[in-house]
Amino acid sequence: MIGKTHRRFWKAFEKLPVPIQNLAREKYALWKRDPFHPSLRFEERRNGICVVRIGTGYRAIGSREGDIIVWFWIGTHEEYNRFRF
Repeated sequence: MIGKTHRRFWKAFEKLPVPIQNLAREKYALWKRDPFHPSLRFEERRNGICVVRIGTGYRAIGSREGDIIVWFWIGTHEEYNRFRF
């Protein structure tokens, strides 16, 4: 899979604490090597929405089209729970 990011992702990313930003970078590197690594808990929901775990309290959301996922959001698990897929 190929990962790309939307500018909305970076706006949300910049609001995260620096340690979480660093963890997100590590998890993205892991995702590029092995998208289905158990620690990521990668799952694809309906309509091509994909979710990965960034530590215990954070998630990233992307939209999949073919082999490309465009990551458009990252934030707390509490905020993530507000999304309706």
